[in-house]
Amino acid sequence: MLNELQHKRLREITVSAACQALGLNRSSFYLHYPDVYAVADAICGREIGELMEGFRAHFESEGMSDPVGYILVALRHMRSHMEFYRAYLNEIGLEQQRRGMEWLLHDVILPYARKSGVPEWQAALRHEFARAGAMAVTRQWLDGGCAQPPEAVADVIRQCLNVSVI
Repeated sequence: MLNELQHKRLREITVSAACQALGLNRSSFYLHYPDVYAVADAICGREIGELMEGFRAHFESEGMSDPVGYILVALRHMRSHMEFYRAYLNEIGLEQQRRGMEWLLHDVILPYARKSGVPEWQAALRHEFARAGAMAVTRQWLDGGCAQPPEAVADVIRQCLNVSVI
């Protein structure tokens, strides 16, 4: 189904196509999912949950000493789940992206900014700048098949940001 989402909008994918992609018959499909949107939500929940766990683990081990390290965590996850992220960034993940970025801002960045004496409005603007730029670079990297190692892409982003604290 992820392959379909790289070429079609979610609303264009039929239950029949989803069944074929998932290797299910229609009755089995409907036993587990009410529609293709529920399948997309389930896939997103699994993948983004895994990514958020990677962010939490990074925060627990590194805190905010290397904020661009979060980008490396994401790039490594994206490279190993490239098909999902191509579809995610094109169609299915806009709401999940927003929620994930809100979590990062409110649960990680703003608390750190408060402790560091950085005004919250500045931290929020820096976060948005970094998010938008990193997303643009990430899309191009995914479109190119993740040819460069995640560390090299993270280094480019780090150089572009040229900051020690986002």
